[in-house]
Amino acid sequence: MSRKMFRTRVDFQGNLAVKNLKWSSGLEYYNIQISSVDIDKYNKGKSEDELLPSVDSMPGLYERYQKWNLISEEDHEGGNVFGIKAGLIYDSRDTRAHPTKGIWTEAGVFLAPSFANDYKDTYMKFYFTHRHYLNIVKNKLTFAYRIGFQTSIMNKGPWYTDQFIITSQLRGSTSEGLGGGKTLRGIKRNRVVGDGVVYGNLELRWKVIKFQFIKQNFYIGLNAFVDGGQIVKLISTKDQINALPENGSTKGTVVAPNFEKADYFDIGAESLHNSYGMGLRIAMNENFIIAVDYGRVFSEKDGTSGVYIGMNYLF
Repeated sequence: MSRKMFRTRVDFQGNLAVKNLKWSSGLEYYNIQISSVDIDKYNKGKSEDELLPSVDSMPGLYERYQKWNLISEEDHEGGNVFGIKAGLIYDSRDTRAHPTKGIWTEAGVFLAPSFANDYKDTYMKFYFTHRHYLNIVKNKLTFAYRIGFQTSIMNKGPWYTDQFIITSQLRGSTSEGLGGGKTLRGIKRNRVVGDGVVYGNLELRWKVIKFQFIKQNFYIGLNAFVDGGQIVKLISTKDQINALPENGSTKGTVVAPNFEKADYFDIGAESLHNSYGMGLRIAMNENFIIAVDYGRVFSEKDGTSGVYIGMNYLF
C-alpha cells in the first residue's frame, strides 16, 4: 500500500480563572491519498529473476481487504479530513523539559463534520491524557507515568484515520498509532489500532552525573520504562470475516489457493501489548535534551525491538 499525507494544524490555549486550569482548542486538516504499491517503481533496474510480482498476480493486504469489504469502496483511496478540537488542561508541572513534580491532565473532544470531509458521517471522538511526576530524590530521581484513552462517541471515522492519536500537543512529525517511539517503544508502529484504545507508560528517570563544559551545564541521565496499550473498543469486522471461507478460494474473492483464515485473523485474541526498555539522555542547561531509547516487546506478535533517537523525554 502506498500512502501520502499532507497535514496542517493550529492549536490554541488560554488561562482560566482557576489556577493551573486552561482551555484548549484547535483545527486540524489532513489530505490522505492511498493506492496500491507502485511495483514498477520498485522493479526499475532489477534483473528478470529479481522482479517483484504485480498486485494483480499477488495482491497485498490492501487489495485483499477491499475485496473482503473490510475497506469500503467509497473511501479506499483516502480523502480529506477536517476536525475541530476543544478541551480543558490542568498543568501544575514545575518545569516543561524535565518535570520532577506536578501533573498534566487533558480531556477534550474532536469533531469532524461530514460537510467538511470526504466521509459520509459526522463523527466525534473523546480523548484523555493524564501525566504525573513524582520527585523521589530531589534533582536526582523522578518517577513519571502517563495514561491515555480515546474512543469514538458519535459514529466511527473512516478507516484511514483509525490510527490517529488526538492531543493538543504535537509530539513530532506524526501523532499516529499505538506502537513506535511516541507511544509504545519497541512495538511496531501502528501495531495497535481500534475504535477505542487505552495506553500507559511507566518511567524511572535518573540524573546520573552533572558537569560543566564550554561554560554550559550538562547532565547525563538514564531512564527505565515499561509501556503498554490495548484496544478497548474493536472495529466491527465480524460479518465480513464470517463471509470468508475457512480455507481455499471462493469465486470473486481475492484469496490464494493456500488461503487459511487463521493466517489473517485471530478473533478474540486482543490483549495487553507490552514493551520494556532503557534510555539515555544528554541534556544541556536542563532544556536541550538529546534522547535515545531502546525498547523490546514481551510478545513476538508485536515485533521485536526498536531504537529511537530524538529530542526530550517521551512525556
